[in-house]
Amino acid sequence: MTSANDVSKTPLREPVAITQFVDSGSEKQSVITCNQSKPDVLVEGQFVSYQSKDGITVHGGETLDLASRHIVATSPSSVIITVLLKGKLIFGYDDLHFELDAINAPQAVVTNLKKPATFHKRTLKGNCVEKINIVIKPEWFNARLELSSDDSLWAFLNADKSHQIINIDQNILSLIQPILDMRKPQSLTETLMFESHALQVMSLVFEQVASGVHASNQREQPFQFNGDITHLITYLESKLDEDLTLETIASYAAMSVSNLQRRFKQEVGYTVLGYIRYRRLARAKQALDQGYKTITEAAYDAGYQHPSNFTNAFKKQFGYSPSDSMSLVNAG
Repeated sequence: MTSANDVSKTPLREPVAITQFVDSGSEKQSVITCNQSKPDVLVEGQFVSYQSKDGITVHGGETLDLASRHIVATSPSSVIITVLLKGKLIFGYDDLHFELDAINAPQAVVTNLKKPATFHKRTLKGNCVEKINIVIKPEWFNARLELSSDDSLWAFLNADKSHQIINIDQNILSLIQPILDMRKPQSLTETLMFESHALQVMSLVFEQVASGVHASNQREQPFQFNGDITHLITYLESKLDEDLTLETIASYAAMSVSNLQRRFKQEVGYTVLGYIRYRRLARAKQALDQGYKTITEAAYDAGYQHPSNFTNAFKKQFGYSPSDSMSLVNAG
């Protein structure tokens, strides 16, 4: 595995992609672009998808990258265990970058996000990937742990972007494979088995975290634009809670407003302010989907003073209203 600083030296020149997952009910599912007039299929395969009601999400699967792109999204506050069994995986959160390559052996890393972060990932045409992500919400830990400040696990969970390389032994492999085979548990028995395997993987991973081997804490670095639009996107994501103007953004990027707008539209498919609106709405949608906030709270966080304006913008962007989103959560 390559460290954050090593990977950041590799220039990222693939087109930027904002994506959505598509499940047509067939044997294979796909990930497509949604920031282009004609969507491209970026990833295809058999996906694992499961979300428990107490704060654990498992996703991954066996997939094939059909095109090379730089995917951008938002990751919520969580602990994320990434296990790569096959292929290559280049991804990161804000300025933290990882490169996993399972050509010789499976690789894994666990990362703690104390606050939401920009998730970025490179797809590489022809890359076959087999992986599992286990995402654990902070509430899951809060309901179960009372750690002292001198506990190494406490230190890990209280440092933003703390991360640790995980040694993948036969015990973890024997638990991961049934998760991949099951993909989407249906019956009670399958659900119990699926959750049991995920919890055992978590137990083995946190046992390594508690030992402190390979631990690393990411220190915040000031943003300095390096000429790459993906770096500018990371800057924008870090400022979504602030009032941003085109002049401020252009000044940061050391280019004129007109050049900024032209280049951003060309590479991302959105205007600069259109992208900011979209990401604020997407973040609000994520909070509603996970039951974190009320519609009024989500509207305010997205920059809307009136919930009715937020509702109209939300429905235009996603095709359904915020109340429909919350109904899906309550129904689940």
